[in-house]
Amino acid sequence: MKDAGCAGGRTDKDSAGNGTGKNAEYQEALKQQEETVGQMENEKPGGGWGKMADRTVTAVNHCGVVYGAAAYRQGMQDGIRGALEVMKAA
Repeated sequence: MKDAGCAGGRTDKDSAGNGTGKNAEYQEALKQQEETVGQMENEKPGGGWGKMADRTVTAVNHCGVVYGAAAYRQGMQDGIRGALEVMKAA
C-alpha cells in the first residue's frame, strides 16, 4: 500500500507552497508512520500483532496531531497576513 501521508492523504503544501514540507517534526512523524504501517502490513496475525497494531495506531495518531498543529499555525499566519492586507487597503 502506498501511503498518501499523514491524516488520510492531505497535501503538505498550500497554494503558496508553504506548509508541512519543511516541518522537521512532521517529516519525522510521517517517517515513523510509514515505517510502522509497512511493518504492520508485513506482520502475520498472532504473536506480536497486537503490539504492532498499537504502535501503528499511535504513530498514525501522532502524525495527524503534528500535521494539525502545522496546519493551524499556517492558517493563523495566512489569517494575519490577510487581515494586514485588508487594513493596508482600507
